[in-house]
Amino acid sequence: MSKQSRSKALIRVVVFDLDGTIYFGNSLVEKVHEVLDELHWKGIRTCFLTNNSRKGRVDIYEKLLGFGLELELEDVYTASYLAGRYLKDHGYGSAYVLGEAGLINEIEGCGVRSVEDDPDCVVVGYDMTLNYEKITRSFRHVMDKKPFVACNLDKSYPVESGLLPGCGAMVGAITGCTGISPGIVVGKPSVYPIKVICKDLGVDIDSVMVVGDNVESDIAMARTAGCKSCLVVTDDVARDCLVVKSLDQIIGIINGEA
Repeated sequence: MSKQSRSKALIRVVVFDLDGTIYFGNSLVEKVHEVLDELHWKGIRTCFLTNNSRKGRVDIYEKLLGFGLELELEDVYTASYLAGRYLKDHGYGSAYVLGEAGLINEIEGCGVRSVEDDPDCVVVGYDMTLNYEKITRSFRHVMDKKPFVACNLDKSYPVESGLLPGCGAMVGAITGCTGISPGIVVGKPSVYPIKVICKDLGVDIDSVMVVGDNVESDIAMARTAGCKSCLVVTDDVARDCLVVKSLDQIIGIINGEA
């Protein structure tokens, strides 16, 4: 079997990061349509994975549709959905949620009640309405030894104007006052998202490629999980993974040309 045929056979799913890879804020990255069309023509499944815990799957799905992309709701994995999925799969019936409506809706959509008192666990996500009351409730529940679940530990996230503080700021507030770190992080760089995607699609982890712009989350997740990865960058800094400067260059990698 040729190198090109072997490469095609191995990659069955490409998982794209969103912020900074597919779009910046409300601006689509160049050549996204061409890349996705080429992958679909080759019979390669594409999924979209974001550490966004403020929005639900439907929100992100509709945003991608608004860019003219062809996809199904099941192709979208958000940290909010993954939080609900984790709680459901691990038998939690209720949770105190430090987060916004998108996270609460995803958790409740998975059959887990959002409560303020006596929860089975505490879930911390991105929250632009974070206040002392929410910190206090989370503090008390975590100190009462309720399992502490974090959506992600991102320090920041990219927007068109630069960077903004990420979910790590909210998680850090709870860890800072309790001295307790999350027992599980459901978003990147945890391998949990990749395990869920592989289970849902019925594929082996070594047939998956992760494409993203962040070494600490996208590439670290892929490396830990044992799947292929490709970093989209705009500088000349060498990384110990496949590196491209334009999204369409991943087609050559998949074809075995790199």
